Amino acid sequence: MGYEAGSGIDASNVLKGYEEFFGVAARDGGTWNYKYIPSGVLFDTYKSELNTNCPIHFHLRTTRDTEASNYQGHAVMLFGYADDTSGRNHYYFVMDGWNNYGRFVHHGYLAKKFGLAK
Repeated sequence: MGYEAGSGIDASNVLKGYEEFFGVAARDGGTWNYKYIPSGVLFDTYKSELNTNCPIHFHLRTTRDTEASNYQGHAVMLFGYADDTSGRNHYYFVMDGWNNYGRFVHHGYLAKKFGLAK
């Protein structure tokens, strides 16, 4: 997928990785497709996409690395969401592949987030 030392996998290479895995491009029809979810959208956008029963390849960015001008973060699979009892705090349920369990990540903790869905 184009790993670069110090930067990780460039988000633009993720689609190429999926195309290689499935053996066809998304536009070839039938096998798979995707929708880009840009940074800055509301929590409800992710919630709506997850309600279609399709996980999201989710890019989490927490802080900016001033030397490299890149956000520091990780790509994970987003499988679900939750709200606290007040309805004011939103959480993403993610799995990162490093553990055999998922984690909840607070929506407001993330400086930047974007994803690929279905």
